[in-house]
Amino acid sequence: MLKLKEVLSLTVSGLLLAALSGCSNAKVATKEVGDCMQDGVSAPSWVCKPQVQDAYVGIGIAEKNEANAPKMKEVALNSGRAELAKQMQVQVKEKLDNYTRTTGTSDKEAVNNLYISISKQVATSDFNLAKDIKTWTAPSGKLYWLLVSPKANFDADLKNAVKLSYLNDKVTWLGFKSKQSIANIEKEFDVTLPKDQTTKVAQGFQVETVNDLVVGRNRKK
Repeated sequence: MLKLKEVLSLTVSGLLLAALSGCSNAKVATKEVGDCMQDGVSAPSWVCKPQVQDAYVGIGIAEKNEANAPKMKEVALNSGRAELAKQMQVQVKEKLDNYTRTTGTSDKEAVNNLYISISKQVATSDFNLAKDIKTWTAPSGKLYWLLVSPKANFDADLKNAVKLSYLNDKVTWLGFKSKQSIANIEKEFDVTLPKDQTTKVAQGFQVETVNDLVVGRNRKK
């Protein structure tokens, strides 16, 4: 038979183990509460905080679509690209604002038109993304897609958008006629624009004279 002292010792030990076990469970529960929660369940941390060092990221989201899985992926991909485009448009605005401050440009309309022109190219940009894209499907069937654009890729895409704007929207760029204005924009975006893309009157163009609202070199009498 166990002595009373031994019984008390076992009882105390059991209580200590139970207490330690309770503390351990409490720590786990606290940790779970701090995890990323999405759609009522625990989700990967990048779903709540999409951050990647030296890169820009966008989270694409698509609702469940069992009947058309490829379309679901396309929606998520386009959603993520739209997030990246927004970040790039913010960069465009910041750089043009800085250009305005440093050059003392007062033509706000010209600067705003240039922002619109470059932003259009950004919206249609096919971003150079990293290959290690992550996805997560919630129990509800909703798809989350992490798109990563390394800083070097992101900057290159932004420069390309500026170049395309310059090539495709000459009317807007006429608001920045001087070489110094173009040079300052190139400096701000760290890009070199084609020097031969200027609007010139074609050589040999002859101006017709209009007499009595009749156009022509040899007016019949």
